[in-house]
Amino acid sequence: GRTYLFGYGSLLCSKSRGITCPELSDRAAIPVMVNGLERTWSKRSAKLGMTAMGIRFREGSRCAGVLVPLASSKELELFDHREQGYQRHRLDLESIEKIDFLPEEKYEEHDEFIQVLAQTQEDNSSLEGSSDEDSVSSLNELDIWVYVPEKTMAPAKDFPIAQSYVDTILRGCMDVGGEPLVEEFLTTTTGWHPEDWEDPHYAKSDRIASVWINDRSDPVYTRGDPNHFRKHGRTFDKFLTEYISDYLPLRVDPQ
Repeated sequence: GRTYLFGYGSLLCSKSRGITCPELSDRAAIPVMVNGLERTWSKRSAKLGMTAMGIRFREGSRCAGVLVPLASSKELELFDHREQGYQRHRLDLESIEKIDFLPEEKYEEHDEFIQVLAQTQEDNSSLEGSSDEDSVSSLNELDIWVYVPEKTMAPAKDFPIAQSYVDTILRGCMDVGGEPLVEEFLTTTTGWHPEDWEDPHYAKSDRIASVWINDRSDPVYTRGDPNHFRKHGRTFDKFLTEYISDYLPLRVDPQ
């Protein structure tokens, strides 16, 4: 069987993935859209004192990301260790499709995978309701996993969104699909501000306090690349201004 991880946050960035598993550096990830997933700022990291990206299963939502091909159970263990505080869930193959706004050239080197996915989806639908275990087990040729936060909480003053982490995701989006993927990421991700959560448990002070810090000069996120932030920060800020202008004024410099 083949094993893939669906990367929707920092795993979009090949540099960040390579820190966890250097063998991945020469393996191309496959851009895909997963239906029924919503990307949201929801995973607090006590270790780093920031809020990382999470997802939740939500009908009608969609989440663009990449499938990262893994060669062994050892590689999977490396990512399980990295993604502590998340649970690994198997994705329904029916929910996965190509990203319709990316040019076809993006899929040329992944032609074989796209064919296998289509064939597996077809076999799957034809076997629905079948009790033939051999047939069903043949569907497990593709194992696609996603990390879902065990506990979800909105960003807060003590657990802010860190710009160094945002930049890492934007870098991944640019590498995979350019500005169209950046736009998709910024406009479909929820939770940029606690009020988005409509959660009565948040104190007024948390609603007023900024929950997004510009930490480029002293990165909170340990798998970030300060040189890349410095070089591309202005471009990334242009995207933030263009696509989530309501939220960017909430970002503050660290105290």
